[in-house]
Amino acid sequence: MPWTLEPGRDAVRLTLSEQVDVVEAADLHRVLTELVHDRRGVAIDMSACAAIDCTTLQLLLAFRHARASGGASTTVTVAPGPVADTLRRLGLQALIGARA
Repeated sequence: MPWTLEPGRDAVRLTLSEQVDVVEAADLHRVLTELVHDRRGVAIDMSACAAIDCTTLQLLLAFRHARASGGASTTVTVAPGPVADTLRRLGLQALIGARA
């Protein structure tokens, strides 16, 4: 899988790398579903991610929304590059480095 999950005492770090697309969507959905009600903070690091598709983006947005609705914190880090450019083109630049 093009991601790693590092659970810590106070936070969980999900690092996406390479290209994350519809091929991995079911597995990523399973991981996010397990984390959605976790009371620890969740840090999603997309700095090493080369590309995402709309399926991945939809999963991440739904995850952030569900966590925010429950009062849980989520941070997203995106490095300058293709993923950040995609988010800007879609008008989702607020997601870059955002906290919810």
